[in-house]
Amino acid sequence: MESNKIALFVYNLEHGGAEKVSTLLCNELFSRNFEVELWVINYRETSLSKELNKQVPIVNLNKKHTRNAFFPLLKTIWKRKPESILVFHTELAILVFLVKKIFFIKRKVIVRNINTLSHFFQNSGNVLRNFITSKLTELALKDCHKIVAQSKGMCEDLVKSFNIDSNKIETIFNPALTIGSITKDNHEQKKLENEFLYVGRLNAQKGLTYLLRAFAIALRTNSNLHLTIVGEGEEEPQLKTLVKELGLTLQVSFEGFQTSTISYYLRAKATVLTSLFEGFPNVLVESISLGTPVIAFDCPSGPKDIIVQEVNGILVEHKNIIEFAKALLRVANNDVMFKKSNIIDSASKFSVESTVTKYVKLLTA
Repeated sequence: MESNKIALFVYNLEHGGAEKVSTLLCNELFSRNFEVELWVINYRETSLSKELNKQVPIVNLNKKHTRNAFFPLLKTIWKRKPESILVFHTELAILVFLVKKIFFIKRKVIVRNINTLSHFFQNSGNVLRNFITSKLTELALKDCHKIVAQSKGMCEDLVKSFNIDSNKIETIFNPALTIGSITKDNHEQKKLENEFLYVGRLNAQKGLTYLLRAFAIALRTNSNLHLTIVGEGEEEPQLKTLVKELGLTLQVSFEGFQTSTISYYLRAKATVLTSLFEGFPNVLVESISLGTPVIAFDCPSGPKDIIVQEVNGILVEHKNIIEFAKALLRVANNDVMFKKSNIIDSASKFSVESTVTKYVKLLTA
């Protein structure tokens, strides 16, 4: 077995936070002379996959669903023989756990948790299925070598809700992938005085109905505000219907999925987030790394680790749309004076170098 052969295990290479971090880590580990490869449940080429170093092997298990990938994963472990497997989702961790236990396979497994799990299971559909999955998740997490939590709140949730030993958990923030990404083309991008920005999936977890209702309240005081929504998801039709019901058709724009969001961040007055729960909201880090402040609910968990109150943004009481509307107006009216250099400085602890160094230490311990 190769002494530093590492497999990173993901669902796909769509444009999610976990997928971006897995691609970054593959490239960075390869540059540090690790033998690294990327295992994917269902691979297809995307703009993100094109960012992966061509010398990093992609192993496609070629299954639509995780539940069908048991034997392909078993075959892959036997054939590829990695020393360590870094898993990018707890459902994938369950799969690895079952393969290991049934076939007595010994590998170092590190699980990168991607959400505040207790809230994830509370807000997911089938009660019986969630109960079984949560118990399997607990077994898989207790069996693995280490767990990566992306925020302090996520770490606390694993200890409290899943009885995980805190010594097994390493808190490693996601990197600000936009640091240093400003090019000559967007260097002169000017901020629009009343432009607010949402970037992310359009699903129930993101609490976009709260955002739209808070925005409608703010508009009663300042009718010049505008909200741009960048992203796609299953709730898009309902959200567009709500926009019409609230009379926001002229004040809210849906831009769909965008490969690059840098120009959107640069022209926005602030980036906004009203999630019901999070793991670690990359969008906030991306925004502050480009000098754009953020306004977010103090949801479990992540925003509290990122936002320095009135230095790089405003943290608002969770689900309080009245206070969120007030925060929108304070930023629009320049009642809070953010200094761009301070905002960017606050992103320094989320640098790629800092994040990768912590992963290297974890993988080689």
